[in-house]
Amino acid sequence: MLLTVLFAALGLFHPPAAIKAASTAKVYTVSTTEDIFNNTPKGLKLQDFVSTPEYYKNTKTGATEAFKSSDKLYKVGDTTNPYHNKADIIQLLSANSSQSSQIGSFWGNVKGTKDDPTYNFFDLTKSQEISAWIYNGNDDSKATDGFAFVLQNDNDGEQAISRSNGMPAGGQTLGVWGGGDIDPQTSLTSDYGGIKNSIAIEMDRYLNQTPGSISYTKNNYLDFDDFSSTGFVRNQLKEKHMAMGYPGESSTYKEAGNYSTGLILNRVNHYYYYMGHRGPVQNRIPMAGYEANEPAANETKTDPIKAWRHIKINYTPPASGSTTAKLTFAINDKFADGTIKPLTQRDKKTYDIDISKLNASKTNKVRWGFTAATGSPESNKQDVAMIIEKMPAVLDIKKQTTLHDDTKDIGSSYDDETQTTSKVITASDGDDLTFTYDLTYDGGLTASGDIKTTIALPENVNYSGDSAGNIGKITYKSASGTTTTKDINKSEITDVDITIPGATSTDPSTTKRVPGLIVSIPSLAKIGDNARVELKGQAQAPASDKLQTTSVDSAHTSFESEYFSNDTMSPEFKIDNEKLQISTTDEMNQELKGDDTAKFNLQASYLRGSKFDGEDMIAKAAVYDADGNSIKVDGLQTVSIAKDQTTGNVSFDYPLSDLTPNQTYTFKVTLSDSSSRISNTLTYTIKVADQKQLVLTRSTYKDYFLTERDSNNLTLGFDITYDDKSDVNPDEVTRYIQIDDQTPTSASAGPGTTQPIISQGFKIDLPKLSYGVHTAKIYANDGKRESNVLNYKFKVIDKGLVLEPEKDTIDVTNNEAVKLNWNVKYSSEVDNLEDGQVAPEYIRRKTLQLKTEEDADFKDIALSSININAINVDSNNNFSITLNPIGFGSQKADEDLDVLKAGRNELRFSVSNGGYTSETKTIVINVPKLKPQIDLPTSEIYFNKLSDPLRFNFDFSYPEDDTYTTKQSRTKMKLALDNGENVTLLHQKSNYNDYNVLPLTVALMPSSIEASADNREIKGNLVVTDVYERVGSNADDVQLFI
Repeated sequence: MLLTVLFAALGLFHPPAAIKAASTAKVYTVSTTEDIFNNTPKGLKLQDFVSTPEYYKNTKTGATEAFKSSDKLYKVGDTTNPYHNKADIIQLLSANSSQSSQIGSFWGNVKGTKDDPTYNFFDLTKSQEISAWIYNGNDDSKATDGFAFVLQNDNDGEQAISRSNGMPAGGQTLGVWGGGDIDPQTSLTSDYGGIKNSIAIEMDRYLNQTPGSISYTKNNYLDFDDFSSTGFVRNQLKEKHMAMGYPGESSTYKEAGNYSTGLILNRVNHYYYYMGHRGPVQNRIPMAGYEANEPAANETKTDPIKAWRHIKINYTPPASGSTTAKLTFAINDKFADGTIKPLTQRDKKTYDIDISKLNASKTNKVRWGFTAATGSPESNKQDVAMIIEKMPAVLDIKKQTTLHDDTKDIGSSYDDETQTTSKVITASDGDDLTFTYDLTYDGGLTASGDIKTTIALPENVNYSGDSAGNIGKITYKSASGTTTTKDINKSEITDVDITIPGATSTDPSTTKRVPGLIVSIPSLAKIGDNARVELKGQAQAPASDKLQTTSVDSAHTSFESEYFSNDTMSPEFKIDNEKLQISTTDEMNQELKGDDTAKFNLQASYLRGSKFDGEDMIAKAAVYDADGNSIKVDGLQTVSIAKDQTTGNVSFDYPLSDLTPNQTYTFKVTLSDSSSRISNTLTYTIKVADQKQLVLTRSTYKDYFLTERDSNNLTLGFDITYDDKSDVNPDEVTRYIQIDDQTPTSASAGPGTTQPIISQGFKIDLPKLSYGVHTAKIYANDGKRESNVLNYKFKVIDKGLVLEPEKDTIDVTNNEAVKLNWNVKYSSEVDNLEDGQVAPEYIRRKTLQLKTEEDADFKDIALSSININAINVDSNNNFSITLNPIGFGSQKADEDLDVLKAGRNELRFSVSNGGYTSETKTIVINVPKLKPQIDLPTSEIYFNKLSDPLRFNFDFSYPEDDTYTTKQSRTKMKLALDNGENVTLLHQKSNYNDYNVLPLTVALMPSSIEASADNREIKGNLVVTDVYERVGSNADDVQLFI
């Protein structure tokens, strides 16, 4: 139901203003509770983050439903909710309640135990912030008793409330203090009725200074302002006020007096008490009603959202070793859209609090919450409701807003706690500006959810954007280290609403549409998650021919998500439209020597005719190399122009000795004055010539090399000198090599001794390169100058020599040494030769290994037919090597000797000429496994006499292969006697021919077989063996007779 009223512009917030004349009275409609609850500022979803008692118990009788709480919850989306509120509402008091005295309270929902509290508690060791919106009734002249913010560690937990003799008490107690009713006791007790182990800041609407009222049944004296004890204020309370105290301490209260009721025989004494208020006290605070005395001129109804008032509590923990913390309470600090109010329209106080009063040193965790009450004689019934904006244990997001003048490299920030700009900077017209809005997750029970961020763009800034039209970006850095970035384009600029404060607190605010941005910040969920919105523009002073400074107000930004709702302002700043300008008659393109000094001669003046103040000015030359990279050797010099001059000449120098010779540099010259104005830029191009040159020369005359990749043996050598023959310090020289189009690599030429010539080299990592021709560029730099470039070519090949055997497989057909014929030549890849002849004196064996059937692996061998230092090569590049059978010539029949044996023999062979190598070739030499045989004419052999040798003949052959030949010298025979002796038989006749069937004659002395007159008949076996240790068939049962 709408109420139509006649208001005469009464002062509802600060000292009452005079009533306006009847002719200025304005008729308008006052919003109902339904209007106000349907139009809420932004707030958090409450979930189970708070607890609201339905009833309060009587602590003396134990009755659990002794007093009905006024609490009601109206959650968004709740089907039982009669309102269409956009944020969850906690109603503490009701205008329609039938109770004459009301109490309401809610607390952060603390779980766990008293010794180990969890969930939505208040941590006394950390900085905390709690903020909320409160609706305290629509008429400040007919308000409730008030409300209080409370920190408490009462054993009653969420049942903690003001009591009198155990019964919950409202009225002047505000739900937290003791002294609700007239007390029949003559002195204070420890259970006077305040919430125990607590600290409270009260927002008290009335001065309760009447000892008793309503037939002396109510104590209405708590605000008697005459408490003179240490720590309390005296004679400071002026009507509605803010103050602090410790509700649970009996020392907070003092007996003021007593009075009697009843007839003489039945007289009853009543005692009343007053309370000490701790300062500083803030008086005449607007707690109820609307933002201004009456709606704006074009409005016929109060704006319901302007009935919501913002409160913010900031807690600063004690210093180490102290129990004194700070608690700051602010009310009316911002408008309903979040725009910060001017300082003159806010109420705020900071209190020193002793947290030892909470008796929570074991856990440092207590409950936080609000209480409200009404029912004292002067109070009224009004709706009191709250919307929670921030609860630190639920979600703690730190925010910071900054402004940086990129041109002047100065900045400022907005302090959200003091709601002021740290330093108001003055930008010059055209300065580059960067605004940043930072959010960092610092803990909590939940993630924020995606944050809708509405930014009113600060005025007098040109947001033209870069070449792509981008005016900023959103950077999200997760706690895990990942970073994502999204550009903000100027096309996203849209109109947003901002609140313009009235001239005074009694004047209505107005709404204005301004350019802004609405962007989405990803959800912050883990400690350390950070999101930054960065906007860039240029300071733009209003057009004017006159000198002026423009003040740019802070612009509002709001953040809104399911569990995070907050606001900030951009730092305010100023724009100076005066411009410092410079010109020069210098030559803008110059060539100077490295030991010269560049001189810059400037003429300076102000665009709008300002006079110079005579203070120091800074001349700067920013230096850039040919690629536009700053070399960070800026030249800075102090200069000045006489005071009161409108023009002046200045000059400054820049030594070129630290710059690299033979390079061209860009010098960007500016001048800045004592007000940090920066002039236009003059651009000089200066080539720095050199006094001497750094020179590289090859260590050899060659600039083309050919190398095998597997050799990994290519070093490009060079010498480093100066052309003036001065000493080179290797520690100052860096040498570079670039292979093909790869990125150059570098290495220091040091450490070493300073001398005129430094020899260096780069070893090429050949295995990493492909086959074919490559290029290399080698150069050096001594920090000031670059050398000439040495260009090389080199070819990477597989093998430089080609080794070919005449045969890959040789089948042995006799018992002679095996001759292997070879040819060696240069590979076709070797293209740096005058002719293809292989110089014989340079050919050496590289690999020579043999493996017989008896060997598991190849073994190195040494042959007399191969010189270890050089292989004899004929004019056609041919040469040969020979391999002997195991029993050849004077060689011993040793099974470990690495020479040819019967069966399969494999020879691995490769050569080298010191620079190139061949592939390893393998030749198979097959020695047949034949069994030699001897044929005797008779098995009985006779000696004529003991003194003469016995000669006898027989045939030697290989029956298995009648083509296989042998010589006499390639056979060995012995006589194995029955007595166990072995006698070697000697060839009697020399025969050097090859035979398929070899006729042999051998001689035997009788004495060698121990023959005698008494031993004339000797028996034995005749055994034959060839050079391959192939044992023949035996002539058994040979009998010798003498």
